[in-house]
Amino acid sequence: MDFGIFSLMGFREPGKATAKVIEETIEQTVVAEELGFGASWIAEHHFSNYAICPSPLMMVAACAKVTKRIGLATGVVLAPLYNPARLLSEIAFVDALTEGRLILGVGSGYQPYEFERFNVDLGDSKNMTAEFLDLMDAAMSRDFITHRGKHFNLSDTHISPRPVQNPLQVYLAGDAPQLQQLAAKHGYGSIIAGRTGGIDAVVQQRERLLANFAAEGVPENRVKLAVQRHCCVTRNSATAQHFAENTLYQIRLTTGLRNRSEAMDGIMLRDSPFPKEPSLQQIFDNLLIGSPELVAERLTDEIRKLNPQHICFYFELGDFAHRDVLKSMELFATEVVPMVERELGPLSQLGLSHAA
Repeated sequence: MDFGIFSLMGFREPGKATAKVIEETIEQTVVAEELGFGASWIAEHHFSNYAICPSPLMMVAACAKVTKRIGLATGVVLAPLYNPARLLSEIAFVDALTEGRLILGVGSGYQPYEFERFNVDLGDSKNMTAEFLDLMDAAMSRDFITHRGKHFNLSDTHISPRPVQNPLQVYLAGDAPQLQQLAAKHGYGSIIAGRTGGIDAVVQQRERLLANFAAEGVPENRVKLAVQRHCCVTRNSATAQHFAENTLYQIRLTTGLRNRSEAMDGIMLRDSPFPKEPSLQQIFDNLLIGSPELVAERLTDEIRKLNPQHICFYFELGDFAHRDVLKSMELFATEVVPMVERELGPLSQLGLSHAA
C-alpha cells in the first residue's frame, strides 16, 4: 500500500487569489514527491470557494511538468458534467503527457448546486456515469467506437490520443451500491471517504463495499480500496485546534452543498451549523490529528482494520496555513511512516500492489 495527499483547492479567506491556490497545490505535490508519497489527488468542483479547480486533468498536467515519479490523480472527474468524447480524449492525452502516471478517479457527483448550473439532472448522474464507463473501456481498447445510449451517442469515433497505460488505473468514488458494483464490474478500484467518522464508521463503509463487490463476483482479496482521511501531524496544540476547526468548516460546506441548503455571503459560502454536526472534541477523537506518536498509533489501527491499497489525506483545508500543511506532511513522512512500518512491516508488503 501507499499514501497520498488530497487537495480540495478551496479557500476560506475572501479575496485569496486563484493563482495562489494553484501555486500552493503544486508546491504541495512537489514536496509530496520528495517525501515519498505515492500520489497527489486533485478535486473537481464548481461555482464556489469550497473548491475552485474546474478540471483536475488540467492540474495533473501542470503538476506533471514539475514532478517525475509521483502518481497524479483526479479526485474526481465528475463524468456527467462533460461531453464524453472530449473527456475521453483528454484522459488519454493526459495519461500520455504524464508518461503513464495518471490515476483516474471518476465520480458521479453529489452537489445539486453544480448540476443545476450545468443543466444536468443529478438524478441521472449515476446512470450517466455507468454509460460513460462503458464508453471509456471501449475507447481505450479499440481503434473505433460506436455507442447508442440513453444519455450519450457516438458514431464510428476514433479517440486519437492514446494512453500509455493499458489498462488505465481507475478508481470510482462513492458509497452508493450502484457505483461500487460498477467498479467491481469494470475491474476498478473504489474510493470511500471517511469524512469525520471514526474508524468504526469507516469499517462499516468497507463492509458494505465488500458486499457490493461480492455481489459482482469479486472476492475481498481482489478489491482495490482507497480511503480518504483527514490528517494533521503536529506537536503544537494551537495548530491542531486550527486544523480541527477547518475540518468542521469543510464538513459544514459539504453538508450544505449535499443537502441543497447552501447559502452565500457575497461570493463566499456560509459555514452554517447543521443538526447533529460533530463537536471539535469528536473530530479530535475520530481523526488523525495530533503528535506523530498519536497519529502513528491511530493510523496503524486503521490500516489493520481496513487493509487498504491506498490512503490519501486531507492535509490542506480552509485557511489552514500552507507552511503548516508542508510541516505536517514532513512529520508524517519522516516520523509517522517509520513508526507505522515498525509495527506493520514495509508499506510495500501491505495490502494489494498499487499496480495490481
